[in-house]
Amino acid sequence: MEKDDMFERRETVAEQATPRAIVTGCALGAIVCCTNVYFGLKTGWGMGANLIVATLAFTVSRAFNFNWYTRLFGGKPFTAKENCVAQTAGVAAGSLSSACAFTSAIPALGMANVGIHYSYGQLVLWCLALAYFGLFFAVPLRKQAILRDKLKFPSGTATAESIRAMHSSHGAGANSKSMALVFSAVGAAVWNILCFFIVPMGTLPFFTWFGLPGVTARGLLLNTSPAFIGAGMFMGLKVTVSMLIGAALGWGVLGSIAVSNGWIEDARVGSWLLWVSVAFMVADALFQLANIFFVLVRSALARRAARKAAAGNLNAELAAELEEEVDPAGEDEQIPTTWWVGGLICSTALCTVLLAVVFDIPFYLVFVGLILGCILAIVGVKATGETDINPLSGVGRITQLIYAGLAPGDVRVNIVAAAMAAAGACQAADMMGDLKTGHILKAAPRAQFIAQIFGVAAGIVMAVPAWMLFSSAYEIPGTEFNAPSARMMNAVAELLKDGLGNLPPHCIDFAVGAFFLTWAINLATKFLPAHITKWIPSCMAVGIAMMVTIDYSIIMFLGALMFYWWTKKRPQQADDLGAAVASGLVLGEGLMGLVRAVFQLAGLKALVEMPE
Repeated sequence: MEKDDMFERRETVAEQATPRAIVTGCALGAIVCCTNVYFGLKTGWGMGANLIVATLAFTVSRAFNFNWYTRLFGGKPFTAKENCVAQTAGVAAGSLSSACAFTSAIPALGMANVGIHYSYGQLVLWCLALAYFGLFFAVPLRKQAILRDKLKFPSGTATAESIRAMHSSHGAGANSKSMALVFSAVGAAVWNILCFFIVPMGTLPFFTWFGLPGVTARGLLLNTSPAFIGAGMFMGLKVTVSMLIGAALGWGVLGSIAVSNGWIEDARVGSWLLWVSVAFMVADALFQLANIFFVLVRSALARRAARKAAAGNLNAELAAELEEEVDPAGEDEQIPTTWWVGGLICSTALCTVLLAVVFDIPFYLVFVGLILGCILAIVGVKATGETDINPLSGVGRITQLIYAGLAPGDVRVNIVAAAMAAAGACQAADMMGDLKTGHILKAAPRAQFIAQIFGVAAGIVMAVPAWMLFSSAYEIPGTEFNAPSARMMNAVAELLKDGLGNLPPHCIDFAVGAFFLTWAINLATKFLPAHITKWIPSCMAVGIAMMVTIDYSIIMFLGALMFYWWTKKRPQQADDLGAAVASGLVLGEGLMGLVRAVFQLAGLKALVEMPE
C-alpha cells in the first residue's frame, strides 16, 4: 500500500477500536498513571502519556506482528488509526492522577483534618463521577473547537505527526526510542530499589563531607533520584535554573532573614516559606489564566472581524480559510448523541449524590460547581487548543475564591469544589487534544470515545490502589512526598477560612511582595523582546522550589544540564532519544515507588542507613 493511501483507506470503527489497541493503550496508560501519582505527590507535576503510549504501542505491535499478538487480536498489521485509538486510551488512563485529584485535593482534605476517611469504594465512585463528567461534556465541543475554530492543539498535532511518521517509515526510529525508554526505566528501577536498602546512595550529604553540616541541615543535599534527572531533562535549563533561584532565595535568603529576626525557628523555616511560595504560585496561575482569557478574547474578536471582512467579499481567500472544515468522519463514525447525553446525565447525577452524601455538601453547591465545571471546561479546551497550556491551577484557585463566598469558612467544600472544576477542565482538554490527533489521522471519533471510556476505567483501577498504597505507607505530606499541589490548595482554603491572623509573623509582608513581583515579572515577560525574556525566570518554578527541599532543585538542574550537554555533543541523537530516556527514568522510579511502599508496609529495613 502506498504511503498516501495508508491514511486515506477507510476503516470501520471495529477495525480501529480493536481489542489489541484498547488493551495495549490501557495497559501502558495505567503504568503512566501510577507514575504520575508518585511523581505528582513529589513535585506537583505529571507526565503526558500520548507520545509514550503511541511509540510503545507501535513497537509492541511490531515485535509481535507475526506471532500470537496479531493472530489473537485481529490477524492484521497494526494501523495508524489503531495506534491513535491506543494512545487515546493511554491518555485517558494516564491523566487520572490529576483529573481525580490524587496529587492535590485528596491529600489536601487529609491535611485540612476534616474527618473524612476514604474507603476504596468511595474513591472509585469519586473517580467515576469526576473523570467521566468532563469526558462526556467535551463531546459536543468537538465541532466548534476542531471544525469551526480549527484550534491547533499543539501536543495533539505533534502526536498525530509522530504516529504518521512511524507508520509511513515502517517504524524507523520507533524501536530505538522504545529500547531507550525501556533500558532507562530498568536502570532507574534498579537504582531506586538499591537506594531503599542502601540509603546513602539516594541522598548524599555532600556539604557535610566538607565540614558544613549546617548547610546539610537546611536540606542542601545531593539527591540521586533518576526521576528528577528525567524531569530536569524535560523541563530544560530555564525552568530548572528558576528553581535554583527559588531555592537560593527562599531557603538561603528569606529563611535566614526569618530565623535571624526570631520570626521562626530554624527547624520550621519550611512552614514560614510555604506562604511566600504559595503567593508566587497563585499569582503566576492567576496571571496565566488572565493572559489566556485575553488571548481567547483577542482571537474571538479577530475572527469576528475577519468573518465580517470575508462576508463583504473583501478577501475570498480568508473566507475560504474561515469556512467550517469538512468533517472527515462519516455519520457512522460519529459519537451518538444518546451516548454522551446519557453519560452526562448519569455522571452528573452520580457526582451530585456522591458529593452530597460522602462529603456532606449541599445539593445547590454541587449544582453550582457543575455549572462552573462546564464553563471552565470550555476555557480549558480553548486554552489548550490555542496555547497548549491547560490552566488547571488558575481554574482551581478561581473556584476556591468563588466558594469562599458561597460557603464561607468551610474548607471541605472549598477544596472539593476546586477539584470538581479542575477535573472538568482536565478531562475535556485531554479528550479534545486526542480528538484533534484523530481528526488529523482521520480516525473515527466513536472509536476514540470507546477507547476513552475504557482508558478512564483502567486509570481508576490503578490510581486508587496506588494512592491507598502510598498514603498507607507514608505520611502525606512528609519527607517522602512533599505534595506541593495539595499544600497550595490547603493553604489557600485555610487562608480564605481564617484570614491573615493565624499566619506566621511577617510572612504576609513577603507573600504580598512575591505576589506583585510575580505579576511584574510576567508582564515584563509578555512585553519585552524574546532575547531578553529568555533570561527571565519562571515564577511558578521559583515558588515550587521554595515549597520542596533544595535537593529537588539541584538534581533537576543537573538533569537539564546533562541534557543540554547531550544536545551540544550529539544533537540528532538527543533529539531522537532524549524524551524517551527522560520518560523511562520517570517511569522506572515511579513504578518502583509502589514496590518501595510495599516494602515499607512489610516492615523491611535498609541494610545501610545514612551516617550521622
